[in-house]
Amino acid sequence: MVVPFRHGEYEDPVFSSHKNLPGTSAWKSLALASAALLAFSLAGCGSSTSEAADKPETSQQVQELHDRLPDAIKDRGVLRIGTVTSTTPLTQKPGKEVEGLIPELADEMAGILGVEVEFIESPMAAQITALQSDKVDLTWSAMTDTAEREASVNMVPYLKTTSSPIVLEGNPSNIQKSEDLCGRSVGIVRGGNSHVALEAFQETVCKGGGMEPMEVKLYDKSTDGLLQLQSANIEAFVGIGIQLKHNAETANNGSTFDFVDVPIDESVMTICTHKDEAELADIVRATLVEMADSGKYGEVLERYSAQDYAMDSADIVVNPLQGEGK
Repeated sequence: MVVPFRHGEYEDPVFSSHKNLPGTSAWKSLALASAALLAFSLAGCGSSTSEAADKPETSQQVQELHDRLPDAIKDRGVLRIGTVTSTTPLTQKPGKEVEGLIPELADEMAGILGVEVEFIESPMAAQITALQSDKVDLTWSAMTDTAEREASVNMVPYLKTTSSPIVLEGNPSNIQKSEDLCGRSVGIVRGGNSHVALEAFQETVCKGGGMEPMEVKLYDKSTDGLLQLQSANIEAFVGIGIQLKHNAETANNGSTFDFVDVPIDESVMTICTHKDEAELADIVRATLVEMADSGKYGEVLERYSAQDYAMDSADIVVNPLQGEGK
């Protein structure tokens, strides 16, 4: 069960992003008008109310896992989860509650652990700080696994992911393979996982392969980049594969964008705990495995057409890059 959503205000100096997007006032006015149109076209990206009403009952409590929870969580009866609310279909917040694939998986986890869930808005750049300052028990978002992050927090993978391009419908720039991005104008969200992947791709593939480098345009949000793509100001936008695939299928009933399934990078998205909470991380791991083995995990992913991104139970381990998982 999800309890009322609230906002959090944290900033992580290591992963914080710039706030100001260059542009003229005229561009900003156009962006505001275009944003309304794009937001309307993407409004159907999540589950409908009727679909939510038809969801099956969540998982039953597993006493052994409940008993292992930290006393603070058991006493509170609530698992506090930091998340981003703008990565449809993973999360969105059309009303008072957070909806999407992550909240549905969290509901299943809450059922197994015998607690409720409270989502606290925590920007990606602030999530590690939120854990370290005890504002949240977990973070659950599109944060991918890296060795640097594993040194700061415990990471448990829950979903495979890619950094992939989206283009205008009809693929006017004829991007058929990842190397076709070289020499093109390509948008990216600054400071995110895909930004790191795109920089590496620029150096190793475009420049390293003797091809013309990409003209990289940086944006604060994926919606900013999609607006520029929609206006043909860039030729492609690279971001989270599952999100951009969903955008391509749902924006204006699939008539605005094409998703090009040629990833420049592959990784896993993770649930994170404080570095000192190794036991909680293992409880998360064991609960995800329980959900996968029972079929509940697959059922949720199928509702969001995300089954291609499913993790195998054997690959759901704590800190996979350090080899510390069980």
